[in-house]
Amino acid sequence: MVTTEHAKRRIVVGVNESASSRAAVIWAAKQASRRRCDLIITHIDPAPSDSTRLQDATSSHLLLAASANAASLRQPTVPVTSLLLGGAISDELIQLSSAALLLVTGVDEARPRGSGGAIGPIEDRVVMHAGCPVVTISGRWDGTERPERDVVVGWTDDPSGWRAMQVAASEAQLRSASLIVVTIDTQLPAPSVKTRKAAPDRPASLADAVDSIHKTHRGLRIDLDQSDPDTDHLQALIRHAERAELMVIGCPLSDDRWSIRVGVTAATLMRRAACPVMLVGQPGATYSSRQIGANTASDGPADPAVGAAAVLPTTRLHSLT
Repeated sequence: MVTTEHAKRRIVVGVNESASSRAAVIWAAKQASRRRCDLIITHIDPAPSDSTRLQDATSSHLLLAASANAASLRQPTVPVTSLLLGGAISDELIQLSSAALLLVTGVDEARPRGSGGAIGPIEDRVVMHAGCPVVTISGRWDGTERPERDVVVGWTDDPSGWRAMQVAASEAQLRSASLIVVTIDTQLPAPSVKTRKAAPDRPASLADAVDSIHKTHRGLRIDLDQSDPDTDHLQALIRHAERAELMVIGCPLSDDRWSIRVGVTAATLMRRAACPVMLVGQPGATYSSRQIGANTASDGPADPAVGAAAVLPTTRLHSLT
């Protein structure tokens, strides 16, 4: 039996026949190598009729085999396991996410958001209820590493925004990259004791967040985006994505198991960003942990911040040109 703590040393990538799904496998394999953890490649078949069951199972196994082969060719040291499941795609991915380090999925920009039927887009529902950060790969990502090696975070003055800032800092340090902070203008909830404690009043909140990151991620360079105040934050993020290695934004979890309200920013970036997008929810997913019966995870440090160089932090203003 595999413990939940042990299973958390795995990256899960969901696959189908799309080009963005194949790109997701390559990206996930690179991250598994970077973090020294296992990679689980899964395909979920909706419940088929008896007449198509055998044919679907055969094609699904071929898809998984091709995906596993592609991952192993790119990252031969990463242990890869394939996992064929049946059922509702979003439900199965959500269950797997509760025992994973990252959940990765490709997003087909050409597929209408209404194609998911009554429950809405699969990726939107997964993001809202996942028990770990979800990384989406759109068809606009060309698979190449960016020379700037930047990680971009969309900052919001709320708990999910603070969580996104922490995760983005760790991802930047893992890559020896700079962290660029773009402020997302949102309508803040009415003040309360809880929200004041989690996110102090502006403008001090962003300064406090940067100061906190400098204390926990020593040596990380943080650039504050200083685009024209009239510039739409969504367009600024899309332009940054053309040069970034990764974009991180916060997305609060929901207690409503049918909710797909990821927001306009997240929904647009998942489909239009030219780099992988990591969506980070608040701690406390509504789905219980499910243990995954797969290969034993590799040994190695799980915290990307371990071993960081102890040098002075740098914060500077960044203007997008």
